[in-house]
Amino acid sequence: MSALAAAQTLLFVPGDRPDRFSKALDSGASLVILDLEDAVAPDSRERARTAIRDLLATAEPGRVLVRVNPADTGDSVADLALLEDVSTRSPGALAGVAVPKAESRAYLRQVSDASGGAPILALVETVRGLRVAETLVTRGPGEPELDVRLAFGALDFAVDAGGDADSLLDAARVELVLASRLAGVPAPVESPSASIRDLAAVESAAKHAVALGFGGMLAIHPAQLPAIASAFRPTDAQIDWARRVVGAGSGAVQVDGAMVDAPVLRRARRMLAAVGQAS
Repeated sequence: MSALAAAQTLLFVPGDRPDRFSKALDSGASLVILDLEDAVAPDSRERARTAIRDLLATAEPGRVLVRVNPADTGDSVADLALLEDVSTRSPGALAGVAVPKAESRAYLRQVSDASGGAPILALVETVRGLRVAETLVTRGPGEPELDVRLAFGALDFAVDAGGDADSLLDAARVELVLASRLAGVPAPVESPSASIRDLAAVESAAKHAVALGFGGMLAIHPAQLPAIASAFRPTDAQIDWARRVVGAGSGAVQVDGAMVDAPVLRRARRMLAAVGQAS
């Protein structure tokens, strides 16, 4: 399993702020995403590429993703050139590439090839992207394997969809969860919370994502990371329950007065696997 597939907390950092890189890498985030898109002004992106190239020449492998610009922008050519350069000079340095406004598996393949086969975090931020989400994570006939995990960009999606009702956004979230499940890829990554000081709101959003079936969440500030990690970590009571379910074995058995069938057993095993315990 790749580092991207297992990641639960993914922290964005502007690519033109190398003064923040070390702090981000020491923040406890599963992965750090160095941004070349929304967080960086167009006239600062070349400087950001230089800073990212320098970091990846020395950084511990498997800790850093780069968010490139969308396929239909003038920056995509320079971003792909950066990925090619990094994959040649520092093979294995990239944990993956985040692709915003993902709508085409062909472009995901192009990004993967440029990065030496790095895993892809496909950010679904448009209605079209949502409609083709299953194709983004499904290998076509005769197509080489492509390591893709979906993520949700709620703010951009709301703008594109023309509404921001919770029911609309949750409907989109459910579609991403189901598309991932059907394709057999890791559960998707939730959109970041805009709250930085209200950490209870961050944890509430993360718990909601867990309940919907998400496997991780993006962050825009290191202060958000403990709240997100807490939400995605099974509680001691849940882990104890999972151990007892697995220990009860298969067949017609009961745990805590409830019948344990195959789906419950699978859920318990998945919970133990998430915390690195044998099942």
